[in-house]
Amino acid sequence: MSLHTSDPSFLSYYKTYCTVLKKVIKKAKGLYTVQQIKQAPKNKKIKTIWNVIKSHSKYNKKSVADPFKLKIGDSNIDDPKTVANTFNQFWINVAKETLNSQSSSSPLPPPSSSSLPFSSHHHHRIR
Repeated sequence: MSLHTSDPSFLSYYKTYCTVLKKVIKKAKGLYTVQQIKQAPKNKKIKTIWNVIKSHSKYNKKSVADPFKLKIGDSNIDDPKTVANTFNQFWINVAKETLNSQSSSSPLPPPSSSSLPFSSHHHHRIR
């Protein structure tokens, strides 16, 4: 929002607002953490403190997703390329079977202008 204006008073207000907002968020997070520790039972205070520390740690985040596994019959496939190729082959076969079933059944006649459900309309301005 501030990037689209050159009004110095608005830019000053925006920067001040951002600074205040950051402080409020930081204070709220701190109060929440203190509240978690205070509300923990006496016999679990240390464990709660360590859980809070771990939750704020950058090492707590999972960076790698679990691999996708596919079960076909009795075999499990977990190699991403093999899974992708299996899906591709499945959908290729679906398309082929659909085309074959349509060509073997009664084929549709080619469309003509009389077979289309359009009627002539006058051009009017739409409001």
